[in-house]
Amino acid sequence: MLFKHNFQINDDVVTKKHLISFYNYDNKCNLRLAPNLTYAHIYPGQFEKVRVYLATQVFSGTVAAGISIDLVFVMLPPCAQFIIDFISDIDKLFDIFNFSDIPNRNDFNRPFKNTETQINHLNEMEEVFKQLQYVIHKYNGTDESNRMNLINGWLNSIVILKTL
Repeated sequence: MLFKHNFQINDDVVTKKHLISFYNYDNKCNLRLAPNLTYAHIYPGQFEKVRVYLATQVFSGTVAAGISIDLVFVMLPPCAQFIIDFISDIDKLFDIFNFSDIPNRNDFNRPFKNTETQINHLNEMEEVFKQLQYVIHKYNGTDESNRMNLINGWLNSIVILKTL
């Protein structure tokens, strides 16, 4: 989705360009900030587009932290902060839905127990998806919000999880 569309939430826009800049710089380094990020993550082919694990690796805390480091060292413009926050929020959302049985300090990786932290993040993400009104096609500039089943799918999943 992010690779075909730009997401506009309020006045901020989530685009692929900062992710590409980060990947291009990180790929040239000997000590990589996001070693799992590959060409297939950034430029997915037809078969890679349906692989969920690639999305979870792109929207990970490691990638958000790496982009943050590039932002601190002024390799990316200040507007890249919004994509860092977006990636971090999606990572937490993935963690809530895909918990681990291994004991973890991260409240988002624990089984869903209606904790205040988990509920607050679900409420925050529900608002983000509701505010995500403008999904702009990168090539022809049209608003394709109504065609995005992904947004409604996330909203439905969040509502269902909160009712458990």
